[in-house]
Amino acid sequence: MTDLNKRYEEILAKALKPARYSGGEYNVSNIKDSKVKFCLCFPDVYEVAISNLGNKIIYHMVNDSEKFSCERCYSPWTDMAELLRAEKLPLFSLETRTPLGEFDLLGMSLSYEMSYTNVLEMLDLSNIPMESKNRSENDPLVFAGGICVVNPEPIANFMDFFLLGEGEVNLLPILELMEKKKKENWTRDEFLAKVDEISFAYVPKLHNEIFENGVFKGLENSPIMTKAIVEDFDNAYFPTSQIVPNIQAVHDRGVLEVFRGCPRGCRFCQASFCYRPIRCKSKDTLLKECDDIISQCGFDEVSLSSLSTGDYPEILPLIKEMSAVTKQKGVRLSLPSLRLDSFDEDFVTDMKKTASLTFAPEAGTQRLRDVINKNITTEEFETAMKQAFRVGYKSVKLYFMIGLPTETDEDIAGIFAMTKRVKEIYSEVVHRRDVRVTASVANFVPKPFTPFQWEAQDTFAEFDRKHRLLKDLFFKSGFGFKYHDTFVSKLESIFASCGRKAGDILLEGYKNGCIFDGWSEKFSKEGWEKALETCGADIDQMTSGFDYNDILPWQFVDVGVTEEFFKEENERSKADAVTGDCMENCLGCGADRLGECKTCW
Repeated sequence: MTDLNKRYEEILAKALKPARYSGGEYNVSNIKDSKVKFCLCFPDVYEVAISNLGNKIIYHMVNDSEKFSCERCYSPWTDMAELLRAEKLPLFSLETRTPLGEFDLLGMSLSYEMSYTNVLEMLDLSNIPMESKNRSENDPLVFAGGICVVNPEPIANFMDFFLLGEGEVNLLPILELMEKKKKENWTRDEFLAKVDEISFAYVPKLHNEIFENGVFKGLENSPIMTKAIVEDFDNAYFPTSQIVPNIQAVHDRGVLEVFRGCPRGCRFCQASFCYRPIRCKSKDTLLKECDDIISQCGFDEVSLSSLSTGDYPEILPLIKEMSAVTKQKGVRLSLPSLRLDSFDEDFVTDMKKTASLTFAPEAGTQRLRDVINKNITTEEFETAMKQAFRVGYKSVKLYFMIGLPTETDEDIAGIFAMTKRVKEIYSEVVHRRDVRVTASVANFVPKPFTPFQWEAQDTFAEFDRKHRLLKDLFFKSGFGFKYHDTFVSKLESIFASCGRKAGDILLEGYKNGCIFDGWSEKFSKEGWEKALETCGADIDQMTSGFDYNDILPWQFVDVGVTEEFFKEENERSKADAVTGDCMENCLGCGADRLGECKTCW
């Protein structure tokens, strides 16, 4: 055992949960000798990171390749960070306990904007300069991928480059290029110049912001970053021998990805558009993967995953056949991501395995559901509730949003009315009152690459007023509900839709001790208020929206769906007009420019 490894062992014994950092899980890959040292980093705690399906795919894909290896590092919880600093030890990988500063490449997986301070913490703990401009030839090249990369600018100051799209396609070419860099002894800048030539890659330092009279006018050298996609999804790489966590994970189960993309087109949903074109796996492929993952991992639960699993064309036959497999092996089958209009009585009878049902009407009135293109009617909602209660369900979770475009107080009151109506339906169907209904209310955050990307977010004052209205409605009637913190939602909006100025705020927030901002017990409002004051930033002004003729910070990114389609959908929302799904008829969103929609329906 090396002296460094011995010191790591000593601090592991002092950590609250040493298993977060010990590695050695069941099905972990053996790290082969590779000319490129690559570490995949996820900026959240072990229990969250180990549950991420995208990271599982990338980790095993690289390690199953002929010549490359991938190690892992997750954000240490605050106790471990304090131990590392006290002992003057750098953050390390789980597989070989190599300090992150000794890797050639660090890949940051960005799935949530409020994890950005964790990215800075991981670099800081590794003694790697947080801002890319301060890194030397001896520092790792730090890049990012994931859904947040559709607007890379808020975190551009901290990344050497970005990769857009699906990692099964865009990662191995970068590892190949790094191998060539080391063989031919390229400088850091020479390597980055070659990266910037790749269609799905972007190097911020080569494209400075341009302003005229304080107005953003784009980036120098006019970059274009086009999303990489897996075209043959049915035969795409998928690991069935997945890592089994050392401790209880957030999602401690085997996960099967049914399809990518979503045919529904809810106008607030970034993932729905950014993961197009829609690509399905066949029923036979999914059944084989289910059997393999049970036998190779030992999970006691298997889940089907997609943005709208109920829209899978063979969902009922798949459930029936997969249920037979899981039942025979003593494994539970769970099905998240239900839509109300895919909820028939056969469906609910087959899936009556869990204690509660979760639905997301999103809006409390039919008019506002039409605005956001949710395509769920009041009649469908009530029918679904009746069917669920008839077969024995007695717990329902409802998810809504406030602050949606064109929202009125009547729409907000509708949230309470729908929640109350669930209890009434339960009494009508089963003639009892022991149903449990929970309503959770999120704040609308306009996201890039949605029809609502130009919309303003509600001000602090307006969010607070709407929250008070809901509190009065729910509490006076004895109902309970949960709602999101307004300050967190405003920050999320800044880091989703602003330019590089947001990076200045991010750095100041981190300096003020902001870390694990997605965890309510760790969120520091005071730290962020100080950061905003230092940067002279008005958060309401920064989230006041865009005009059609504005150049957007993410204008150079191409996810497939065209700006013209988003504008058409935005205009339709103003007319309360719904747009059908694309299961049968193409709506011309433009995603097929990157690859054929292979929907299987």
